[in-house]
Amino acid sequence: MVKKKDVSENMMGDEDIVISASEIPDPTKVNNEDLHYESLFASAQEIRKNPDVLGYILRGESNATVDLHEPEKIVEYAIMSSQAFESSKMMMESLGLGTIENIVVEGKNLKVFCLGLGENKLSVFMQKAAPHDWLLETFLYKP
Repeated sequence: MVKKKDVSENMMGDEDIVISASEIPDPTKVNNEDLHYESLFASAQEIRKNPDVLGYILRGESNATVDLHEPEKIVEYAIMSSQAFESSKMMMESLGLGTIENIVVEGKNLKVFCLGLGENKLSVFMQKAAPHDWLLETFLYKP
């Protein structure tokens, strides 16, 4: 398969950047995973409008999108997101607690809210004082 990479800047501020990478799908094949990813992507774009949200990383089986206010921290945020998912998975398995639904990791000034949604993983970075319960409603409890 051919890889498509698209890099564009969002001019809300001189530090905003959006990076998206995905495989170009076979146009004769409709994949429900891709439709779910696209739905999550649309929701993530909407939550990004919240002033307390600093950005997000959305990873699918064959897609990834990064939208962060601080592009120089893309690697740090990606590592934090990946480690949050991996560490939580290891804890859940070792304690026999089942599967991960969501994770919140709080630092000194930053909070990351992580959701595992099937094959897709979403990490939303926000101000520490910002509430995150509305994210559950947005992604988990849609009618």
